[in-house]
Amino acid sequence: MAAVAPNFLTANQILNDVPIWPLIVNIFSACFCMGCSAIYHLLYAKNEAFQTNLSRLDYAGISVLVFGSAYPVIHYCMACDQTQRECRIVTPNFNFSVPVAKSIYTGVQATMCFACFVITLIPKFDKPEYQKVRGIMYIILGLSTSTMFIMFTYMDPYITPHRSWVYALGGYIYI
Repeated sequence: MAAVAPNFLTANQILNDVPIWPLIVNIFSACFCMGCSAIYHLLYAKNEAFQTNLSRLDYAGISVLVFGSAYPVIHYCMACDQTQRECRIVTPNFNFSVPVAKSIYTGVQATMCFACFVITLIPKFDKPEYQKVRGIMYIILGLSTSTMFIMFTYMDPYITPHRSWVYALGGYIYI
C-alpha cells in the first residue's frame, strides 16, 4: 500500500488553530530549572545550610524541566486525527482515543515528575545511603518519558519522522 502524504495546515490555520501554551509550559520549565541552577551556583558558597537546601532545589528543577520538555511533544504529536488512525493501524488493540492516551501520558509524566520533585526536596534523601534511590528515581523518570517516544517510532513517518536510535542515544546520554 502506497503512503499518501497527509494534508498539512496552511500558515493561517496553524496560527489560529494550533495552541502555543504547550510551548509556554516548556519555556517556563526551562526558566525554572535554569533559575534554580543559577541561584544554587551563585549562593552555594554562603554557608553549609544554603548549599544543602539549594542543591536539593537545583535537582528538583530538573524534574520540572523533564515534564516541561515532554509536554509539548505529547501535546503536538497527539494533536490530530491522523495520529489516532496511525495508532489503531500499528496497534489494533489500542482501545483508547487520542485525547485519553494524551491524558494518560500527561498524567503519568506529571505524577512521576511531581514525585521526583517532592522526594528530592525531602532532607532525608540527601544522605549517602539514599544516593542510589535518587539515581534510580531519575532513571525511572527518564524511562517513563521514553515510553511515548517508543510509541512514536512505530507511527507513520509523516507524523514523527525520527528513528528510534535518536531516542535511544538521548536516553543513554541522560543516564
